[in-house]
Amino acid sequence: MSSNYKKIIAILPQLAKHKRVKLFNLATELEYLKRLSEELGIKIDAKRDDTLPLAMGGNKVRQLEYYLGPAAAQNNDIVLITVAVQSNFVRLCAAAAMKMGMKCVIQLEARVPKTDDLYQQSGNVLINRILGAEIVYFAEGENENAAII
Repeated sequence: MSSNYKKIIAILPQLAKHKRVKLFNLATELEYLKRLSEELGIKIDAKRDDTLPLAMGGNKVRQLEYYLGPAAAQNNDIVLITVAVQSNFVRLCAAAAMKMGMKCVIQLEARVPKTDDLYQQSGNVLINRILGAEIVYFAEGENENAAII
């Protein structure tokens, strides 16, 4: 057993000390990768976080459980997050906030040189709106000249 693995195992019981909300009650699906397993001569399973039942899943759902745990413990009712326009993480955050009965305010920053209307209004931005999030746009990071939409 590697020393790195031993360190990780030693940390796991400490997670119980941190506030956490449960956003789903299922084990993550594993998918057997037959051809790759045969090619390498070992059994390989892929962890399918994309199948988690929160806003089309993703590998950040568990992270949000720990981010939102303290907020729930303090009875907070608003989540404020600043991200890039088409962030998958913010889609999950908006869904988690809605599930918990919290308002979600999203500050979208122009972090990539795409400014067309389709990019600014479709995909995750559209899903965030459907989830009831308030969206604020920033041209280049946070500033006092935000446009609330």
